[in-house]
Amino acid sequence: MYASYSADLATESVRFIRDTLNMDWYKTLFGPRLGGIGQADRFSTIVNGNVFGIGNEGTLTGRGAGLKRQGGGGAIILDDPAKPSEALSSVEREKLCSWFEGTLMSRANSPSTPIIICAQRLAPDDLCGFVIEHYPDKCQVIRVPALDPVTDESLFPETRDTASLRDMRRVDPFAFAAQYQQDPIIIGGNMIKSSWFPRSSIVTGK
Repeated sequence: MYASYSADLATESVRFIRDTLNMDWYKTLFGPRLGGIGQADRFSTIVNGNVFGIGNEGTLTGRGAGLKRQGGGGAIILDDPAKPSEALSSVEREKLCSWFEGTLMSRANSPSTPIIICAQRLAPDDLCGFVIEHYPDKCQVIRVPALDPVTDESLFPETRDTASLRDMRRVDPFAFAAQYQQDPIIIGGNMIKSSWFPRSSIVTGK
């Protein structure tokens, strides 16, 4: 099962996976894998497996992921579950977390079916933050920052050079910490809030 915030993005990704399985180099290495069903958002395999894509507003009723046995195969992949424009909306964040816990998690056919979330961080209490907080013993976090925390140099210079990343950090430190460093901070500070220190004017005379 391949899910995303956008049904179009999920369909595009499923189509890419299907096209990859149909390439000559893949079939040479692993043999034929595609079955008889090949729709825009779904395809089957020769061993009766299915891959399908869906947006987080779509219907998952009657669909499951993974085999119904211990140690079974299959997975639920959640790729970019939220739009960056919704990062500051507590209503949208709570709606997504509720959908994840109440709908998506119930689609796993066995306790062994993994749920893989591929996402940029958007806020401390986004979906990734929700999972880390509520399921600490069941999740493994792989965080890949853009700037090396030790050297302060770009880890992906072919995509973003060091100078441009430092400029982003200077202009918008909150978006940079979340989307580029995968370590979101609360506006106003995580530990010390800027609102705790009101501004005042001091007039001195000679």
